[in-house]
Amino acid sequence: MRTLVLTDIHGNLPALEAVLAHPAAQKCDEIISLGDHVNFGPESRAVHDRLTELGAVMLLGNHEERLLRPADAEFDGYNWALMRWTAQQMADVDLHLPTDLRRGNVLFTHGTPGEPYHLVQPWEISSLLDTLPDGVTLLLSGHNHAPWDVARDGRR
Repeated sequence: MRTLVLTDIHGNLPALEAVLAHPAAQKCDEIISLGDHVNFGPESRAVHDRLTELGAVMLLGNHEERLLRPADAEFDGYNWALMRWTAQQMADVDLHLPTDLRRGNVLFTHGTPGEPYHLVQPWEISSLLDTLPDGVTLLLSGHNHAPWDVARDGRR
């Protein structure tokens, strides 16, 4: 089974469609979104609907989690007007998504297992690999917007 793993789409429907149009993506049997498929881009609802239409497994990212509580006082500054606008688009969508997904020896998550807000730093990756559950040899996560491929002691 081939799996297309996406992360941090942030409401960018043209980018999602470009990835889906790639021949390698079209050969995949399933899609897993590691979170943050909403917010910042103008088409969060369209991205969510497209992923739903495709039967994608969607995990909770920090942006989906924030949309569960858009009226919180912490959103009074910075770019939270955009967050509230996105929350209006997503008002009737259940964003209570799973934080992690395990498939055999692979663990999928947004930030770190159980914590979609944790922004992993390069110096933490080796120790993070040590905390993975027994039998997990591959961790796939998003959130950082930067590719890292670190292997150590049979875990990657």
